[in-house]
Amino acid sequence: MFTIGAFAIIFDGARRVLLCHRRDIDMWNLPGGGMESGELPTEAVIREVKEETGLNVTIERLVGVYGKPDRDDVVFTFTCDITGGQLTETDESDACRYFAPDDIPLNTNPKQVERIYDAIESSNQPVFKLQEGPASREWLPVQRKHAAHLQKIFEIRAQIKDTHPLLEHVFPVAIVENDQFLIFDVDPSGKRYTFVKQAPTPMPVPPGVRAAFPLECYCGKPACVVTDDVFDTLDGYVTIFHEFVHCYQYQTCEDRLKATLSVARQAQATNDFMWEITYPFPYDAPDFVATYATFLEAAARGQHNAIRDCRAQLRTLLRPGDFEYMIWQEWKEGFARFIENRIQQDLGLAENHGGAEPPFSRVTFYEGGARLIASQPEMAADIEALFHWIKEVE
Repeated sequence: MFTIGAFAIIFDGARRVLLCHRRDIDMWNLPGGGMESGELPTEAVIREVKEETGLNVTIERLVGVYGKPDRDDVVFTFTCDITGGQLTETDESDACRYFAPDDIPLNTNPKQVERIYDAIESSNQPVFKLQEGPASREWLPVQRKHAAHLQKIFEIRAQIKDTHPLLEHVFPVAIVENDQFLIFDVDPSGKRYTFVKQAPTPMPVPPGVRAAFPLECYCGKPACVVTDDVFDTLDGYVTIFHEFVHCYQYQTCEDRLKATLSVARQAQATNDFMWEITYPFPYDAPDFVATYATFLEAAARGQHNAIRDCRAQLRTLLRPGDFEYMIWQEWKEGFARFIENRIQQDLGLAENHGGAEPPFSRVTFYEGGARLIASQPEMAADIEALFHWIKEVE
Protein backbone atom coordinates (compact mmCIF):
# COMPACT_ATOMS: atom_id res chain seq x y z
CA MET A 1 0.00 0.00 0.00
CA PHE A 2 1.32 3.43 -0.93
CA THR A 3 2.14 5.52 2.15
CA ILE A 4 3.24 9.08 2.88
CA GLY A 5 5.34 10.07 5.87
CA ALA A 6 6.29 13.39 7.42
CA PHE A 7 9.30 13.94 9.68
CA ALA A 8 10.75 16.90 11.56
CA ILE A 9 14.32 18.08 11.96
CA ILE A 10 14.54 20.23 15.08
CA PHE A 11 17.82 21.91 15.99
CA ASP A 12 18.65 23.47 19.33
CA GLY A 13 20.77 26.59 19.79
CA ALA A 14 23.96 24.54 19.47
CA ARG A 15 22.75 23.04 16.16
CA ARG A 16 22.25 19.63 17.71
CA VAL A 17 19.40 17.61 16.26
CA LEU A 18 16.53 16.09 18.23
CA LEU A 19 16.11 12.32 17.98
CA CYS A 20 13.58 10.00 19.60
CA HIS A 21 14.32 6.50 20.82
CA ARG A 22 11.52 4.17 19.76
CA ARG A 23 9.77 1.96 22.28
CA ASP A 24 9.11 -0.84 19.79
CA ILE A 25 12.71 -1.24 18.55
CA ASP A 26 16.17 -0.14 19.67
CA MET A 27 16.55 2.70 17.21
CA TRP A 28 16.80 6.47 17.23
CA ASN A 29 14.58 8.34 14.75
CA LEU A 30 13.64 11.81 13.73
CA PRO A 31 10.21 12.59 15.19
CA GLY A 32 7.54 11.87 12.62
CA GLY A 33 5.40 9.20 11.07
CA GLY A 34 2.67 8.43 8.59
CA MET A 35 0.04 10.84 7.34
CA GLU A 36 -3.55 10.18 8.29
CA SER A 37 -6.48 10.44 5.90
CA GLY A 38 -7.31 14.04 5.09
CA GLU A 39 -4.03 15.48 6.44
CA LEU A 40 -1.48 17.61 4.68
CA PRO A 41 2.18 16.71 5.25
CA THR A 42 2.64 19.91 7.27
CA GLU A 43 -0.27 18.98 9.52
CA ALA A 44 1.00 15.42 9.92
CA VAL A 45 4.47 16.44 11.05
CA ILE A 46 3.10 18.88 13.64
CA ARG A 47 0.83 16.16 15.04
CA GLU A 48 3.56 13.50 15.03
CA VAL A 49 6.06 15.72 16.83
CA LYS A 50 3.52 16.40 19.57
CA GLU A 51 2.68 12.71 19.92
CA GLU A 52 6.32 11.58 20.06
CA THR A 53 8.00 14.40 21.99
CA GLY A 54 5.36 16.53 23.73
CA LEU A 55 6.56 19.61 21.82
CA ASN A 56 4.51 22.11 19.84
CA VAL A 57 6.20 23.15 16.58
CA THR A 58 5.71 25.27 13.50
CA ILE A 59 7.10 24.57 10.04
CA GLU A 60 10.22 26.47 9.06
CA ARG A 61 10.93 25.01 5.60
CA LEU A 62 10.74 21.90 3.47
CA VAL A 63 14.11 20.10 3.47
CA GLY A 64 13.23 17.47 0.93
CA VAL A 65 10.91 14.88 -0.51
CA TYR A 66 12.30 11.35 -0.44
CA GLY A 67 11.03 8.42 -2.45
CA LYS A 68 11.53 4.86 -1.22
CA PRO A 69 10.55 2.82 -4.28
CA ASP A 70 11.26 -0.52 -2.64
CA ARG A 71 8.61 0.26 -0.01
CA ASP A 72 6.19 2.32 -2.14
CA ASP A 73 6.66 5.20 0.27
CA VAL A 74 7.23 8.95 0.05
CA VAL A 75 8.58 11.00 2.94
CA PHE A 76 8.37 14.76 3.45
CA THR A 77 10.99 16.21 5.79
CA PHE A 78 10.75 19.67 7.33
CA THR A 79 12.83 21.78 9.66
CA CYS A 80 10.64 22.92 12.52
CA ASP A 81 10.79 25.52 15.30
CA ILE A 82 9.60 24.83 18.84
CA THR A 83 6.79 27.11 20.02
CA GLY A 84 5.77 25.40 23.25
CA GLY A 85 5.20 22.15 25.09
CA GLN A 86 7.70 20.16 27.12
CA LEU A 87 10.07 17.45 25.98
CA THR A 88 8.90 14.22 27.57
CA GLU A 89 8.59 10.47 27.16
CA THR A 90 5.51 9.41 25.26
CA ASP A 91 3.71 6.24 24.27
CA GLU A 92 5.89 6.05 21.15
CA SER A 93 9.28 7.25 22.48
CA ASP A 94 11.03 6.30 25.70
CA ALA A 95 13.71 8.98 25.31
CA CYS A 96 14.23 12.19 23.35
CA ARG A 97 17.68 13.77 23.16
CA TYR A 98 19.69 16.23 21.15
CA PHE A 99 22.81 14.98 19.37
CA ALA A 100 25.60 16.73 17.48
CA PRO A 101 25.41 15.67 13.82
CA ASP A 102 28.78 13.90 14.02
CA ASP A 103 27.74 12.08 17.21
CA ILE A 104 24.45 10.57 16.07
CA PRO A 105 23.98 7.07 17.56
CA LEU A 106 25.05 4.16 15.38
CA ASN A 107 21.54 2.69 15.66
CA THR A 108 20.02 5.53 13.61
CA ASN A 109 18.79 4.58 10.16
CA PRO A 110 21.10 6.00 7.45
CA LYS A 111 18.17 7.38 5.49
CA GLN A 112 17.36 9.65 8.41
CA VAL A 113 21.00 10.65 8.86
CA GLU A 114 21.10 11.62 5.18
CA ARG A 115 18.06 13.86 5.67
CA ILE A 116 19.71 15.57 8.64
CA TYR A 117 22.77 16.38 6.56
CA ASP A 118 20.56 17.59 3.73
CA ALA A 119 19.08 20.08 6.20
CA ILE A 120 22.55 21.16 7.30
CA GLU A 121 24.20 21.39 3.90
CA SER A 122 21.49 22.39 1.46
CA SER A 123 20.32 25.88 0.64
CA ASN A 124 16.71 26.87 1.16
CA GLN A 125 15.85 24.89 -1.96
CA PRO A 126 14.35 21.48 -1.11
CA VAL A 127 15.98 18.31 -2.39
CA PHE A 128 14.16 15.52 -4.20
CA LYS A 129 15.84 12.14 -4.13
CA LEU A 130 15.38 8.40 -3.97
CA GLN A 131 16.49 6.57 -0.85
CA GLU A 132 17.09 2.86 -1.25
CA GLY A 133 18.33 0.36 1.28
CA PRO A 134 17.05 -2.06 3.90
CA ALA A 135 14.03 -1.30 6.03
CA SER A 136 14.68 -0.48 9.67
CA ARG A 137 13.88 -3.92 11.04
CA GLU A 138 16.13 -5.57 8.46
CA TRP A 139 18.85 -2.96 8.90
CA LEU A 140 19.16 -2.98 12.69
CA PRO A 141 20.43 -6.54 13.38
CA VAL A 142 23.08 -6.29 10.66
CA GLN A 143 24.16 -2.84 11.85
CA ARG A 144 24.26 -3.99 15.45
CA LYS A 145 26.35 -7.06 14.57
CA HIS A 146 29.07 -5.24 12.64
CA ALA A 147 29.04 -1.56 13.64
CA ALA A 148 31.60 -1.77 16.45
CA HIS A 149 34.04 -3.75 14.31
CA LEU A 150 33.75 -1.28 11.46
CA GLN A 151 34.08 1.68 13.79
CA LYS A 152 37.52 0.39 14.74
CA ILE A 153 38.65 1.21 11.19
CA PHE A 154 38.34 4.89 12.06
CA GLU A 155 40.13 4.39 15.38
CA ILE A 156 43.08 2.71 13.65
CA ARG A 157 43.11 5.28 10.86
CA ALA A 158 43.61 8.00 13.47
CA GLN A 159 46.84 6.23 14.50
CA ILE A 160 48.20 5.77 10.96
CA LYS A 161 46.86 8.80 9.10
CA ASP A 162 50.33 10.27 8.55
CA THR A 163 51.56 7.14 6.75
CA HIS A 164 50.30 8.34 3.36
CA PRO A 165 47.73 10.95 2.19
CA LEU A 166 45.52 8.24 0.65
CA LEU A 167 44.66 7.08 4.18
CA GLU A 168 42.48 10.15 4.46
CA HIS A 169 40.07 8.10 2.35
CA VAL A 170 37.99 5.14 3.43
CA PHE A 171 35.85 3.03 1.15
CA PRO A 172 32.81 0.77 1.25
CA VAL A 173 33.27 -2.57 3.01
CA ALA A 174 31.32 -5.58 1.72
CA ILE A 175 31.13 -8.42 4.23
CA VAL A 176 30.39 -11.77 2.58
CA GLU A 177 27.89 -13.86 4.50
CA ASN A 178 25.81 -16.76 3.14
CA ASP A 179 26.55 -15.80 -0.48
CA GLN A 180 25.36 -12.26 0.17
CA PHE A 181 27.19 -8.94 0.19
CA LEU A 182 26.39 -6.92 3.30
CA ILE A 183 27.54 -3.53 2.09
CA PHE A 184 28.56 -0.82 4.54
CA ASP A 185 29.46 2.69 3.51
CA VAL A 186 30.49 5.84 5.29
CA ASP A 187 27.61 8.07 6.39
CA PRO A 188 27.56 11.83 5.66
CA SER A 189 29.52 12.61 8.84
CA GLY A 190 32.52 10.80 7.37
CA LYS A 191 33.06 9.17 10.77
CA ARG A 192 30.85 6.09 10.80
CA TYR A 193 30.01 3.07 8.69
CA THR A 194 26.39 2.17 8.19
CA PHE A 195 24.70 -0.78 6.52
CA VAL A 196 23.35 0.40 3.18
CA LYS A 197 22.57 -2.62 1.03
CA GLN A 198 22.34 -6.39 0.84
CA ALA A 199 22.84 -8.13 -2.50
CA PRO A 200 23.70 -11.63 -3.70
CA THR A 201 27.31 -12.28 -4.67
CA PRO A 202 27.65 -12.73 -8.45
CA MET A 203 29.72 -15.89 -7.93
CA PRO A 204 30.76 -18.12 -5.03
CA VAL A 205 33.19 -16.27 -2.77
CA PRO A 206 35.76 -18.38 -0.93
CA PRO A 207 35.98 -18.32 2.88
CA GLY A 208 38.51 -15.85 4.20
CA VAL A 209 38.35 -13.63 1.13
CA ARG A 210 40.41 -10.44 1.22
CA ALA A 211 39.94 -8.47 -1.99
CA ALA A 212 38.99 -5.15 -3.55
CA PHE A 213 36.94 -4.65 -6.69
CA PRO A 214 34.06 -2.53 -8.00
CA LEU A 215 30.64 -3.79 -6.98
CA GLU A 216 28.22 -3.87 -9.89
CA CYS A 217 25.37 -4.08 -7.38
CA TYR A 218 26.55 -0.83 -5.76
CA CYS A 219 26.87 1.47 -8.77
CA GLY A 220 30.33 0.18 -9.62
CA LYS A 221 31.93 1.65 -6.50
CA PRO A 222 35.21 0.02 -5.44
CA ALA A 223 34.89 -1.82 -2.14
CA CYS A 224 36.94 -3.88 0.26
CA VAL A 225 35.45 -7.39 0.18
CA VAL A 226 36.04 -9.58 3.25
CA THR A 227 34.54 -12.18 5.52
CA ASP A 228 33.94 -11.13 9.09
CA ASP A 229 36.89 -13.06 10.52
CA VAL A 230 39.03 -10.19 9.22
CA PHE A 231 37.99 -8.29 12.36
CA ASP A 232 39.48 -10.91 14.69
CA THR A 233 43.02 -9.51 14.70
CA LEU A 234 44.83 -6.23 14.28
CA ASP A 235 46.61 -7.74 11.27
CA GLY A 236 43.16 -8.25 9.75
CA TYR A 237 42.46 -4.54 9.99
CA VAL A 238 45.80 -3.81 8.31
CA THR A 239 44.62 -6.04 5.45
CA ILE A 240 41.52 -3.83 5.14
CA PHE A 241 43.76 -0.80 4.64
CA HIS A 242 45.78 -2.80 2.08
CA GLU A 243 42.55 -3.32 0.14
CA PHE A 244 41.66 0.36 0.54
CA VAL A 245 44.88 1.11 -1.35
CA HIS A 246 43.48 -0.87 -4.27
CA CYS A 247 40.18 0.99 -4.00
CA TYR A 248 42.10 4.26 -4.17
CA GLN A 249 44.12 3.06 -7.17
CA TYR A 250 40.94 2.06 -8.97
CA GLN A 251 39.22 5.33 -8.16
CA THR A 252 42.06 7.59 -9.23
CA CYS A 253 44.17 6.20 -12.07
CA GLU A 254 44.15 2.41 -12.49
CA ASP A 255 42.13 2.23 -15.70
CA ARG A 256 44.13 5.03 -17.30
CA LEU A 257 47.44 3.35 -16.48
CA LYS A 258 46.23 -0.10 -17.48
CA ALA A 259 45.32 1.28 -20.91
CA THR A 260 49.01 2.01 -21.54
CA LEU A 261 49.90 -1.70 -21.29
CA SER A 262 49.57 -3.96 -24.32
CA VAL A 263 49.19 -6.98 -22.04
CA ALA A 264 46.14 -5.39 -20.43
CA ARG A 265 44.63 -4.32 -23.75
CA GLN A 266 45.01 -7.84 -25.14
CA ALA A 267 43.33 -9.31 -22.07
CA GLN A 268 40.46 -6.85 -22.42
CA ALA A 269 40.05 -7.72 -26.09
CA THR A 270 39.60 -11.40 -25.21
CA ASN A 271 37.42 -10.70 -22.15
CA ASP A 272 40.09 -12.21 -19.92
CA PHE A 273 39.05 -10.47 -16.70
CA MET A 274 41.27 -12.68 -14.54
CA TRP A 275 44.54 -11.96 -16.33
CA GLU A 276 46.10 -10.24 -13.33
CA ILE A 277 45.87 -13.53 -11.44
CA THR A 278 46.22 -16.14 -14.19
CA TYR A 279 48.84 -14.59 -16.49
CA PRO A 280 51.38 -17.30 -17.48
CA PHE A 281 54.53 -15.54 -16.28
CA PRO A 282 57.80 -17.56 -16.51
CA TYR A 283 58.44 -17.55 -12.76
CA ASP A 284 60.70 -20.64 -12.97
CA ALA A 285 62.96 -19.43 -15.79
CA PRO A 286 66.52 -19.65 -14.36
CA ASP A 287 67.69 -16.29 -15.76
CA PHE A 288 64.64 -14.54 -14.32
CA VAL A 289 64.98 -16.21 -10.91
CA ALA A 290 68.64 -15.30 -10.62
CA THR A 291 68.17 -11.71 -11.76
CA TYR A 292 65.08 -11.03 -9.67
CA ALA A 293 66.69 -12.54 -6.58
CA THR A 294 69.62 -10.18 -7.07
CA PHE A 295 67.21 -7.28 -7.55
CA LEU A 296 65.35 -8.12 -4.32
CA GLU A 297 68.61 -8.11 -2.39
CA ALA A 298 69.75 -4.85 -3.95
CA ALA A 299 66.40 -3.17 -3.26
CA ALA A 300 66.43 -4.34 0.36
CA ARG A 301 69.87 -2.76 0.77
CA GLY A 302 69.00 0.42 -1.15
CA GLN A 303 71.80 -0.22 -3.67
CA HIS A 304 70.58 2.04 -6.46
CA ASN A 305 73.20 1.17 -9.08
CA ALA A 306 72.58 -2.54 -8.62
CA ILE A 307 68.83 -1.93 -8.81
CA ARG A 308 69.22 -0.15 -12.13
CA ASP A 309 71.45 -2.91 -13.50
CA CYS A 310 68.92 -5.59 -12.53
CA ARG A 311 66.04 -3.67 -14.06
CA ALA A 312 67.92 -3.27 -17.33
CA GLN A 313 68.64 -7.01 -17.35
CA LEU A 314 65.00 -7.83 -16.65
CA ARG A 315 63.85 -5.64 -19.53
CA THR A 316 66.23 -7.51 -21.82
CA LEU A 317 65.55 -11.08 -20.78
CA LEU A 318 61.75 -10.83 -20.42
CA ARG A 319 59.32 -10.64 -23.32
CA PRO A 320 57.57 -7.23 -23.51
CA GLY A 321 54.28 -8.62 -22.21
CA ASP A 322 56.03 -10.36 -19.32
CA PHE A 323 57.88 -7.19 -18.40
CA GLU A 324 54.64 -5.20 -18.48
CA TYR A 325 52.95 -7.76 -16.27
CA MET A 326 55.82 -7.56 -13.77
CA ILE A 327 55.76 -3.78 -13.48
CA TRP A 328 51.97 -3.77 -13.23
CA GLN A 329 52.06 -6.12 -10.26
CA GLU A 330 54.96 -4.22 -8.70
CA TRP A 331 52.95 -1.02 -8.90
CA LYS A 332 49.51 -2.31 -7.98
CA GLU A 333 50.36 -4.91 -5.37
CA GLY A 334 53.82 -3.70 -4.47
CA PHE A 335 52.53 -0.27 -3.54
CA ALA A 336 49.77 -1.83 -1.43
CA ARG A 337 52.39 -4.03 0.29
CA PHE A 338 54.57 -0.93 0.87
CA ILE A 339 51.69 0.90 2.59
CA GLU A 340 50.72 -2.25 4.48
CA ASN A 341 54.23 -2.59 5.92
CA ARG A 342 54.36 1.08 6.87
CA ILE A 343 51.13 0.57 8.78
CA GLN A 344 52.53 -2.57 10.40
CA GLN A 345 55.52 -0.52 11.59
CA ASP A 346 53.26 2.20 13.00
CA LEU A 347 51.20 -0.38 14.91
CA GLY A 348 54.18 -2.38 16.17
CA LEU A 349 53.35 -5.45 14.08
CA ALA A 350 55.62 -7.72 12.06
CA GLU A 351 56.04 -6.70 8.43
CA ASN A 352 54.87 -8.89 5.56
CA HIS A 353 57.66 -10.12 3.29
CA GLY A 354 55.92 -13.06 1.67
CA GLY A 355 57.19 -13.98 -1.79
CA ALA A 356 60.80 -12.98 -1.20
CA GLU A 357 62.19 -16.50 -1.51
CA PRO A 358 61.95 -19.02 -4.37
CA PRO A 359 59.89 -20.60 -5.72
CA PHE A 360 58.74 -17.27 -7.09
CA SER A 361 55.12 -16.42 -7.89
CA ARG A 362 52.89 -13.43 -8.44
CA VAL A 363 53.33 -12.59 -4.76
CA THR A 364 57.04 -12.11 -5.39
CA PHE A 365 56.17 -8.94 -7.28
CA TYR A 366 54.33 -7.64 -4.19
CA GLU A 367 57.61 -7.84 -2.33
CA GLY A 368 59.70 -6.60 -5.23
CA GLY A 369 57.51 -3.56 -5.75
CA ALA A 370 57.41 -2.80 -2.03
CA ARG A 371 61.21 -2.99 -1.75
CA LEU A 372 61.73 -0.88 -4.87
CA ILE A 373 59.42 1.83 -3.54
CA ALA A 374 61.03 1.67 -0.08
CA SER A 375 64.40 2.31 -1.73
CA GLN A 376 63.09 5.74 -2.78
CA PRO A 377 60.01 6.34 -0.62
CA GLU A 378 59.56 9.92 -1.79
CA MET A 379 58.27 8.48 -5.08
CA ALA A 380 55.21 7.09 -3.30
CA ALA A 381 53.58 10.50 -2.84
CA ASP A 382 52.08 10.55 -6.35
CA ILE A 383 50.88 7.07 -7.24
CA GLU A 384 50.46 7.76 -10.96
CA ALA A 385 53.99 9.16 -11.24
CA LEU A 386 55.13 6.15 -9.20
CA PHE A 387 53.88 3.79 -11.90
CA HIS A 388 55.89 5.55 -14.59
CA TRP A 389 58.97 5.59 -12.35
CA ILE A 390 58.73 1.82 -11.73
CA LYS A 391 58.28 1.32 -15.47
CA GLU A 392 61.39 3.30 -16.38
CA VAL A 393 63.86 2.43 -13.58
CA GLU A 394 67.06 1.12 -15.15
